[in-house]
Amino acid sequence: MSAMPTLFLSHGAPDTAVADTQAAAFLRKLATDLPVPRAIVVASAHFEREGRVGVTCDAAPETIHDFGNFDPRLFQMRYPAPGDPELAQEIVAGLGDAGFVAEAVAGRGFDHGTWVPLLLAYPDADIPVVQVSVDPTRDAAYHLGLGAALSDLRGEDVLVIGSGSFTHNLPEAFDRIRQGIRIDATPDWVTQFVDWMGDRLVAGDRAALADYRRQAPFAEKNHPTDEHLMPLHVALGGRGRAQRANGCMPAAISASCPWTPLRSADGGHGNEHAGSASMKQSFDLDTRTGLPADLTDLLRKYPRETWTDHANLGATARFWLQRHDMFRELGAAMQEALSQHREGEVALDPFRRWFAPRLQFFLTQLEEHHQIEDHHYFPVFVRAESRLAPGFELLENDHEVIHADLMAVAETANRFLVEETGGGAVPPDAARYAGDAYAEASGRLLDRLVRHLADEEDLIIPLILDRGEAAIGI
Repeated sequence: MSAMPTLFLSHGAPDTAVADTQAAAFLRKLATDLPVPRAIVVASAHFEREGRVGVTCDAAPETIHDFGNFDPRLFQMRYPAPGDPELAQEIVAGLGDAGFVAEAVAGRGFDHGTWVPLLLAYPDADIPVVQVSVDPTRDAAYHLGLGAALSDLRGEDVLVIGSGSFTHNLPEAFDRIRQGIRIDATPDWVTQFVDWMGDRLVAGDRAALADYRRQAPFAEKNHPTDEHLMPLHVALGGRGRAQRANGCMPAAISASCPWTPLRSADGGHGNEHAGSASMKQSFDLDTRTGLPADLTDLLRKYPRETWTDHANLGATARFWLQRHDMFRELGAAMQEALSQHREGEVALDPFRRWFAPRLQFFLTQLEEHHQIEDHHYFPVFVRAESRLAPGFELLENDHEVIHADLMAVAETANRFLVEETGGGAVPPDAARYAGDAYAEASGRLLDRLVRHLADEEDLIIPLILDRGEAAIGI
């Protein structure tokens, strides 16, 4: 048998799984044009590891519903394809031989970048699937190399898929949603970018594609952060030089980010009781030291030291806790980097190269994370245990406070970086003052975020352990 092709799928909205669209139709017939693989390896934009490559190794991965405010049917869907622990270990070893730091990851189910397209393309779910992570802090060249390190799998009847998106601007979509703006026509800045990318793919111009942020029209507007385009470069690297792009890609890109979880048009969360004055005054994020006592009955029953090994700690909870740890670790790393730069230990250029993409990633991902919680998970938890409703009111209030902090951090960071590079065109103390303002804003955000994440975990994880994810409906 000839080597398998590699694919890049612009996976679109989670509700592609239940939609009657051109993209869904494309995915439903995709497998008919391909040889039958013995296994599938997916590099998903929603599986991220910094500084290393994660490879899922469970024999029976669970299905993660890592989104909110979509068709309720989606949350009942499961993609029960098996994993392939032996293949996972082979991939870890091969990546290590190629110079990558790689590790097997257990307890990490299929995210929607994997299960939504595979549900349509391979609905029988009888082909083993292994997920490989992308690194949101690394560039296209790194991911081309990652794909190249996976390329030998094609000769072993393994289908390698990069699952991401040709355009993914969450801040733009959030801003439109808050203003009550809905558009049906594809924005010109999306069309120009997609056309440029398509032309370069057909031409096989890897150099231009790797340099897309500089060469492509509206590159930064379509991808404020890189993670949703990096699976494309994994697929490119994995296919070798001989395989040419055939121009096949889901064409239904109808807006800059049509799958964004929604807020109400006035910027609120659509929850009438959220933000009550009594809750804000009694349990202010800056002064509280934990959850109020009447919300900790389940925490006393399931203290933190029992969580890790509990049978009811499923894939969704583990994924959610991993996201929380990522926010803590990345926030602390950025604070340390800022301190080193301001003390003269790190020069401006390397600091900017390291700091700017991580800050953009941090802000965007945290905002998206809160949107998903507010519009899907919190209502589900309240339905499961109404006595905890005041706790979720507390957490939603936190989100409002943290959202304002995110805006302040973005504004002060931009000013700081502009002043740092202004040279003689700015007053001598301007950069120092701008740095002070950013340090104050980011420190306030991280202090509040650490308190919020701990309280959120103390409220939610004991409930999951008590009831189980399936019974709750997550």
